[in-house]
Amino acid sequence: MQSILSQVKIPRRSLLALMLILVMLVSPSTLISAAATSSEDEAPVMIEVTVTADGKTTCLEVPKGSTAQETLDLAGIFYDEDDQISPKASRELRDGSDVVLRRVEWEEYTVEEVVPYRTYEKETPLLEVGNTKLVQEGKDGLAKRTYGKPTIDGEPGDPELLEEEIEEAPVDEVLLVGSNDPVSPLDFGVETDENGVPTEYSKVLTDQVATGYSAYDGARTASGREATAGHVAVNPNEIPYGSRLYITSSDGEFVYGYAVAADTGTGLLYNVVDVDLFYDTYAESVLNGRRTVDIYLLDGEPVEEEDVDEESSEESAQEELVQEEEASYELSQQVTQDVRQRKQPEFIGKKQPTLIPISAEQAKERKEFTSELK
Repeated sequence: MQSILSQVKIPRRSLLALMLILVMLVSPSTLISAAATSSEDEAPVMIEVTVTADGKTTCLEVPKGSTAQETLDLAGIFYDEDDQISPKASRELRDGSDVVLRRVEWEEYTVEEVVPYRTYEKETPLLEVGNTKLVQEGKDGLAKRTYGKPTIDGEPGDPELLEEEIEEAPVDEVLLVGSNDPVSPLDFGVETDENGVPTEYSKVLTDQVATGYSAYDGARTASGREATAGHVAVNPNEIPYGSRLYITSSDGEFVYGYAVAADTGTGLLYNVVDVDLFYDTYAESVLNGRRTVDIYLLDGEPVEEEDVDEESSEESAQEELVQEEEASYELSQQVTQDVRQRKQPEFIGKKQPTLIPISAEQAKERKEFTSELK
């Protein structure tokens, strides 16, 4: 060694460094080997658990940290996704833990069942306080339902609804209940005095003839607004669209409430009536009949109209007027026929225009007006 070192002339300091590197390369593997041998010699820590399945309870020793699922696998117990495991399959067990497996079997069946109707009450000033009136009769519906009925370890469980198909929708029962509440849900924040009169208004129209009307869901008014309670029909030449109003009888017995001028009609354009009050149901519009009200024009700017195509809106209004005239004629014929046969006209639940007695001269003007629109 000394002769070789003398020949290659390696400095002693470099030689010591090389030997240190060799030691470092050899020592880790030796340590790892020794640690592996020591680990193999150590036995795993075991815990005792009990497993209950298929009516049998077994005590087992399993490695600490085993889950409920691993314990069942070690016990040779098989199960499917419907079976119930307690505790959860992924939960680690402690010494003394109990693992319970419940066998679950499902049976599906389909039946037709009645869907009961619901009853709604709607308050209205059209009836005296305490009185009620049936607006719409309730009718049960019919549904086809598929249930899953579980059997857990041989014991029947509660059925679960898996699927439902409505074959016939129920019809809700609607009751009108007399109250002092206004018809309109709108509120412009204008206070009223003890007599029910607005404290702030720019003009009042007294002794105005008011009728009632309704429309199908989603209908629009002549101004493009949605046809809903609080939107009333007027003669726009006298009360511009968007005007904010407050409508009540002079004695305060009837209060329609806050309203927006949003619609018009033949009777309004020809001053047969002064205001047509919108109701959510046809029955309410019939109950309104023909009554006298005061119309208060409130201070402030008119409510802005919705963005609608003016030409389309005008055509729609004209078309509605024509349809109203035709429907009114057909309804009058039906009423006449029913009266002759001494039958009660069946109006409830149907959309019909309000019948207004008119003179022969007014009838002639309406006919000429309708012909022009056609």
